[in-house]
Formats: sequence, structure tokens, C-alpha cells
Amino acid sequence: TLTMQVVRNLLLNREKTLARKVEEVILTALIERFRLLSKERLAELYFNIIEWGPEVYGLTEASRFYFAKEPHDLTIPEAIFLGVILPSPRAYRYFVDEDTQCALPSLAWHFRKITTFLVLQNYLPADSIETIRPERACLTGAAQRTRQAIPVPHDTLP
Repeated sequence: TLTMQVVRNLLLNREKTLARKVEEVILTALIERFRLLSKERLAELYFNIIEWGPEVYGLTEASRFYFAKEPHDLTIPEAIFLGVILPSPRAYRYFVDEDTQCALPSLAWHFRKITTFLVLQNYLPADSIETIRPERACLTGAAQRTRQAIPVPHDTLP
């Protein structure tokens, strides 16, 4: 869960022991049971502590690294691109056209899925589903100068 990710990354060390796992489960249960943090606050914490790329931590750094912008200046396609790369941010190069530095058209399914969710939540107008495209998210930050994806060691995956 999101709560578990926040507990794991913010409150505990990275050692893989049974004791640490038990601590993680207990802390997560306490936070969720007593509603110590709202869903919005958990999401904010999560987005500001996770790795978004090679040595890029937090949403503000990610916005600057990929698009040379502050988060509040991102376009909708740029924000969606950040959401699409989240499962494997160090592999972002595989999602970008080498020549244009724009997100690949093959990401259209992911963009449509996220856009549809945002429309259903009334964050975007219905016509956004047809107009928001991956090709409109083009790297302009330091990420465009990084020519290849950085391999992710298996022992660092959550």
C-alpha cells in the first residue's frame, strides 16, 4: 500500500530482516487504523521521497530533471509522463524517442488510462481523453542529455 511505501522509505532502514518487516506492518497498521495521515498527505510524502530517476528524488527534482520546470508549471502530458515512468523511473530512456526527445506514441495506452481516470475524477474535461498524447511530453531538462537508461540493480527494487 501507499502507507507501507511511505513507512518503508521514510521511517525505517533498508535492511531486509523479519524484525524490520514486522515494524513496517505495525507502523502501517497504526497509521491506517488511527488515520494519523490523510490520503492526500500520504500521497504528498510518497511523491516527495521516491526516486524518479538516476539520483533524482522527489517531484520537484523530477520536474526539473525531465522538463526544467517547477511542478506547478508542468503541462498535463508532462505530468502524465512522470506518472507513466514511476514503476521504472531509471529506465525512462526506453519511453522517449531518441531524436525528438518526446514520449513514444507506444505510451498512448498508459496516457489514455491516466487521462480517463482524471476525467472521471473531474480534474480534466472529457475531450482530454482524445487530445492528450504522449508526443506532447518532450524532455527539456537534464534528462535529455542522458543518452541511455541506467540499469536498476535487482536488490534495490522495493
